[in-house]
Amino acid sequence: MLEESGGRTDVMERYDLEFRDLLMRNKQRIYYQLHRLNINDTHQEFYQEGLVAMWNAYRTYKADKGPFATYFNYTIRYRMIDLLRHENCYERLPPRKVYPLMR
Repeated sequence: MLEESGGRTDVMERYDLEFRDLLMRNKQRIYYQLHRLNINDTHQEFYQEGLVAMWNAYRTYKADKGPFATYFNYTIRYRMIDLLRHENCYERLPPRKVYPLMR
């Protein structure tokens, strides 16, 4: 039976503690991917995306699919590549022209 404590269940708190411990042991993976992809992350947006990717990898990991470290690395790396692609897409768009209304 789940016991409520301040609006959160004991299971949820344990889940969060497990992830925090995992994050402390693996946050260097995010910095490694930033370095490997040569990303200058002055505003920490790629680091934040790496954290989200790590959380998603933690939630969706299946042990029969391969080692946890490999899954973490690929999830973080490909999320950062997706973000780079998204940013580059907007940089390539030509500026929009504004035409005056004809009367």
